[in-house]
Amino acid sequence: DVTTLGTVEASKAVTADSNGDVKFSDDDILRFGTGSDLRIFHDGSNNIFRGDSNPMFFQTDDTIHITKNLNSEKMAKFIGDGAVELYHNNVKKVETTSDGVTVTGDATITSTADGGPILNLISNDHSDATDFATEAKLSFKADNDANQETEFTKITLMTDDVSDGS
Repeated sequence: DVTTLGTVEASKAVTADSNGDVKFSDDDILRFGTGSDLRIFHDGSNNIFRGDSNPMFFQTDDTIHITKNLNSEKMAKFIGDGAVELYHNNVKKVETTSDGVTVTGDATITSTADGGPILNLISNDHSDATDFATEAKLSFKADNDANQETEFTKITLMTDDVSDGS
């Protein structure tokens, strides 16, 4: 039995099972909004939530893909218990890893605050803090003329006195 407080129209078979679940066939579309702005459907392989101005694609496993025009261009990928990947024009630019974040391409830090932008590099592993030990390294790398990644210069931070002053 299907009970409604308003009007229900269907031009195709829509069934309700004994659990009360309403079932649609593959490729049948559930539309929301006056202009059918939001559509939800299953194409036989993929579950798709699509909005006229903001298409989205969700995959059934523990990975969520957000794509433009049903997979023609990657925008973001969220991997369960893993990485988050962000894309620009279908090219991966930012990825979280178990060690931190990887940025491919240029990164710009902009600030309107007095003194300009600040980049803080913080080593928060106090367990290995000892006087005159290496705490951080800033490495400048580029490809040489043989297309090999080469470290051209490095700045190393060595601690002086790591005690808290007591």
